[in-house]
Amino acid sequence: MGSKQFKDPVYGYISIPDDLCSDIVDTPGFQRLRRISQTGYAPLYPSALHNRFVHSLGVYHLSGIAAESLGRSAERILTDASQVERWKDALATFRLACLLHDFGHAPFSHAGEDFYLQADVELEDRLIQAVSDDIFKADVEERPESYQAAPHEIMSALLSIEEFESRIGDKALFARCILGYKYLHPVDEIEKLENVLIETLHSETIDVDRLDYLIRDSFVVGYDSVVIDYRRLLSGLRIVDENGRYERCFYRSSLSVLQNVIYARDLEKQWIQAHPVILYEQDLVRRLITEVNEAARREHVDLFSADALTQEGVSLPPVGRVRLMSDDDFVFLAKQLMDDSPTIREYFDRGARRHPLWKSEAQFKMLFEVRLDREQESLSREMRDTISALMDFFDEKKSITALDDGAIEAVESDMVALGRETGPRWRTSGEARKRQLRLLNAVKSFSEENGVAFDYVVLRTKSFSSGFSAGDIGNLKIVFSDEPRALSYSFKEISAGLKADRPLSEPFYVFHKRGEGVSIDPESFADCLIGAMRQ
Repeated sequence: MGSKQFKDPVYGYISIPDDLCSDIVDTPGFQRLRRISQTGYAPLYPSALHNRFVHSLGVYHLSGIAAESLGRSAERILTDASQVERWKDALATFRLACLLHDFGHAPFSHAGEDFYLQADVELEDRLIQAVSDDIFKADVEERPESYQAAPHEIMSALLSIEEFESRIGDKALFARCILGYKYLHPVDEIEKLENVLIETLHSETIDVDRLDYLIRDSFVVGYDSVVIDYRRLLSGLRIVDENGRYERCFYRSSLSVLQNVIYARDLEKQWIQAHPVILYEQDLVRRLITEVNEAARREHVDLFSADALTQEGVSLPPVGRVRLMSDDDFVFLAKQLMDDSPTIREYFDRGARRHPLWKSEAQFKMLFEVRLDREQESLSREMRDTISALMDFFDEKKSITALDDGAIEAVESDMVALGRETGPRWRTSGEARKRQLRLLNAVKSFSEENGVAFDYVVLRTKSFSSGFSAGDIGNLKIVFSDEPRALSYSFKEISAGLKADRPLSEPFYVFHKRGEGVSIDPESFADCLIGAMRQ
């Protein structure tokens, strides 16, 4: 069988069999991924313009190296010829899942995926029906409450099965690999081994999906300080029999690369994903998507549906059909709403973008923790609790958190409503609203005194937590022998550097409109917020 070569700046050449190219890669549905952005990093890193198409090819490429290593390891365990054949089929299904794992990704990648659940709360039920496997159904229903597959993963598995059913031999394993849903009660050797394959595409630690985006993202943004030797890492994959349970392990030669993977993940998470400019871009995109989707719903059309991703598409008056939905469609539809939407105008007009008052979590800690005396630290904690409660209040109203006259009106209105009540709710919520109103009025006075607009947006984010602090990373298994029953050791047992402190507080960012010749001193603004708690 022949193959087609795709020139890739990261891996050199990616080889895809001719039949997969004709049956899957060349189809309109898969080609749609060329117009789904991989990240929202472009506002900060203009060269970060890669897409889900090339990422999917990259994951498929890595899956070949992983499958070769896991195949050799499993064949040392399996003795029955029929089991060996089943295992080879499972490897083929795993690789197909790697190719199609993002087939149903929403426009603008992760900024848009939550809209799937708003549109179709029964998405997982539809997938269960499409898979039509009782054990898969039972495992989905019995899975731990702490784990839920992402909406785009459910959509990817569902659409792939509907579109390429004749190519997918084992629909249940295919869906499990994309969703990360292992067999809870494996009944034979193959199902135990298949759990290793599932973890190799979808895990909480290191998998081929995560590896490709770490390598590719660092390449396009120019972060070349950490090199990930993916061949050495994936060639070290092993399967070890631990008391009848098969564990995915890494051979000792992979140790140095494992640490580099964590360094790379930390760099991307702390300095790229958590950068306030990128956080604001993602928030702006979500608001743009919301407005476009609400306009479509007024025409009784839900853009976030499986139908909109197909060639048939959905009819949207008066623009016509929306099919193979991608970033392009939302950009076009947003332009139609531009005259009546400040959010959409801000998205297209870079000069109108708001700017963060502080630029990193480190600066946040300096402003609200490190430089303060004991009294100020106490007031700062109270202020952060007040900001957090204000954000919760606006989340309930399904609105952005703003520090402006509208926010003052909303808080005052809620205080009036609370004033009609008695009992615990008034005592807790009423006092919280008083503190929020005090803070809002302090920011308004600060803005007037400094000649800046009383018009801010607040976004919160999770504190950075190093991969070295994650228990799941520390529990990765390492082996020092190629024997099927080799003893394995946890990564944290043998790596002296696998330690990191967990963060104590959650940062937030305040964004303002930059006026001509007017600037805001971050320390003065922080002092204003903290001082509001003294009144």
